[in-house]
Amino acid sequence: MIVYDTHFNLNEWFNVILFTAGYGFLFLTHRRFPPKHTLVYVLYGIAAVTLFDHTLSVAPFDFYDVNDTSRFQWMDFLNYLGFGPISYLYVFLFERFLGESCGLLAFYILAWSLIGVAMEILGLSIGLYHHKNGYTPAYSFSIYLATQSVCLLLFYYLQNDRRKTDKSPNAL
Repeated sequence: MIVYDTHFNLNEWFNVILFTAGYGFLFLTHRRFPPKHTLVYVLYGIAAVTLFDHTLSVAPFDFYDVNDTSRFQWMDFLNYLGFGPISYLYVFLFERFLGESCGLLAFYILAWSLIGVAMEILGLSIGLYHHKNGYTPAYSFSIYLATQSVCLLLFYYLQNDRRKTDKSPNAL
């Protein structure tokens, strides 16, 4: 086990602030989508980050560690939960400002992927992430592109399903 830090400091505060602000935003805007859609977007964010972190941060890859040690800690769990509202925010802003227009879709995904890389660089600087074995934030860019593209595919699927349900004669 590698220990990077033993104190409650900036990386833990970053997790706490991200979690609190994210779920605060979610609480204030949760009526934008049906509750089950909101839950899907939040769970997608948590599942995507957990899947990739637990794939890339363990053997045989072992490309990085999260937080203070190379072992899973409760603060890692808080970090993963904090990505739920980010996924929701991503869809919320897309729906609010771009609607369902495909015209700026590629730009939106690209911009958010760059934001993801910038946040990862910030995470490196405050000790939230510890890259090793030659891993760099540039490698994460393709992961952000993929996960954010899938997230918007999910959004389009749910919107289409919602339209079908709203037009159904059995809809309330």
